[in-house]
Amino acid sequence: MSKVVDVSEFIADFFGECFEIQTKKRHDYTGSHHPLYNYEKSGEVVGISTGQAMLSRMQEKVIRLSLALEGNELQVSDESFRDTCKDISILAALIAYWKDISNWNDHTG
Repeated sequence: MSKVVDVSEFIADFFGECFEIQTKKRHDYTGSHHPLYNYEKSGEVVGISTGQAMLSRMQEKVIRLSLALEGNELQVSDESFRDTCKDISILAALIAYWKDISNWNDHTG
């Protein structure tokens, strides 16, 4: 039986872990450049916006989770189901950040 954890505690711990991971990944993926440098460059290579590049990466992660939920065993030993959920959360935050700092406006505020 699963251990019962308070949902607020779980969310606080989960997003705390996301923050720590994002800080490390930012260093590895962007170096001394701005926080979205890797996605900006990836988008330029394939002719899409920075936001679309991030959304594309997120979709890969969503598909990975979907396949796992269908019963496919995850083969990459250093990325758990939970790790993929964290990656999606980080990407969602980065997309929101990109929207806030860019001139893009979808009129939904």
